[in-house]
Amino acid sequence: MKIVRIVALALTAALFSAPLTASPAAASAGANYQLTLVRNGIPKTATLTCAPDGGTHPNPAAACARLAPALGNPASIQPKQGVMCIALYDPVTATATGVWFGRPISYTRTFTNTCWLSVATWEVFAF
Repeated sequence: MKIVRIVALALTAALFSAPLTASPAAASAGANYQLTLVRNGIPKTATLTCAPDGGTHPNPAAACARLAPALGNPASIQPKQGVMCIALYDPVTATATGVWFGRPISYTRTFTNTCWLSVATWEVFAF
């Protein structure tokens, strides 16, 4: 009889503690990205987290603020207006993979040069 009570107490404790360790809100909190730039075949990477802002990105607060109205998708960022870029072909490929508040994000785009990258993504790939 004593063993049955111990097992019942252990199962009850496990059931009540499970939601504390695996809540859906915890899984969707914040954002986490792996950012990569490839220029002349040489990759450069940075990490970016939002809410709280951080990672190896040199300006995570600005990058997260830019991603917020785009719901975390770099393709939805409103480009800079009135910027003139020279017609130099020096391609750069930008890739962002990660999660924005529970939503998976996968972005890859090749730009003619770093000026056009900056016009389209502002601070997000400025590393």
